[in-house]
Amino acid sequence: MGKNLPKELELLKQDIWSALFLLNQYKQLYQKSQLRIDLLNETAPDFFGRLQRIYWDQMMMAVSRLTDPHETKSNRSLSVYYLKKYCYDKGLKESIGKDVRALIKDVVKLTKPTRARRDKFLAHRDYEHAVKTIKTDAVLLEDIDDALHKMMDVLNCVLREIGCDEITDMFVENTIDHLIYSLKRAMVYEQHAIDNPDYDDIKANEVSKYFDA
Repeated sequence: MGKNLPKELELLKQDIWSALFLLNQYKQLYQKSQLRIDLLNETAPDFFGRLQRIYWDQMMMAVSRLTDPHETKSNRSLSVYYLKKYCYDKGLKESIGKDVRALIKDVVKLTKPTRARRDKFLAHRDYEHAVKTIKTDAVLLEDIDDALHKMMDVLNCVLREIGCDEITDMFVENTIDHLIYSLKRAMVYEQHAIDNPDYDDIKANEVSKYFDA
């Protein structure tokens, strides 16, 4: 087991892990295969369409928070920029500081369109962009994916150096698998009812305790 983490690093670890978890769930739902998309569209197209937008907006908000400047006038944010200050304040060796700065530079470049969209559309309703339909650069899933994994790398540079457990993107959560399995069963049930005209689906449903849920 590693040493106890300073509170700031523990919070950053949680935030990066949560964003990676959100990304992982999004990819399981919407990037798995065309057949999975067809399944979602067949069962609840409006719901899963809206859910996709919620996932997407939450990922952009999470990435933007994690790449906000550490200090702006009188405000301070806990973001990956804090790691540069931490390396300096704790006197970590220069090679670590150099790696941290290089990775943060890559992250900031990858997430520039994400922060612009957060500022103009998500956190605020920018007048010029709303009324005059000014476009911003497209936000790409692969850039969000790459940026979050680079954030993981930059935090791990520091965690290794101070002897603490590293963050990983290995998830054991299987809620999406359970959801997809239930949707598949629902489609099998529906097909069975279609193929068997005499099947009394109302009577069969009434047997379930969840019939009136």
